[in-house]
Amino acid sequence: MQLTLTSGVIEETTLEDFSNGRGYSVKTYDKPQFTGLVVVQRAKSKLGEDQYSVFSNNCEHFCTWCINDEHHSEQIKQAKIASEKGLVAFTVLRKHIPAKVSIPLSLFYTAYHFLQKNQNSQS
Repeated sequence: MQLTLTSGVIEETTLEDFSNGRGYSVKTYDKPQFTGLVVVQRAKSKLGEDQYSVFSNNCEHFCTWCINDEHHSEQIKQAKIASEKGLVAFTVLRKHIPAKVSIPLSLFYTAYHFLQKNQNSQS
């Protein structure tokens, strides 16, 4: 099965297979609502679910739900903020410079903002 932006089934797998050689990071929670076996039970209760969406129901949403009973993805939140900043930059730039310059600059600004936020959150 090929994974797309809107497909994927929750299944039990090894960390090595899940990361597929891309590496991974471990997020810790200061005050988790659930720990240990309860987190495992919550995760296993979702086995077979196939409602994956990179934007609204991804791996981070799943983990946050298992640990804190919240449907949240900080990565998606930061991507939305970066996209909004890029759109603002494009709106301003397009009034002053040609599209062949304003579009790449806006995309660069969006990517830069997103990468800076991610780099700061991993420090």
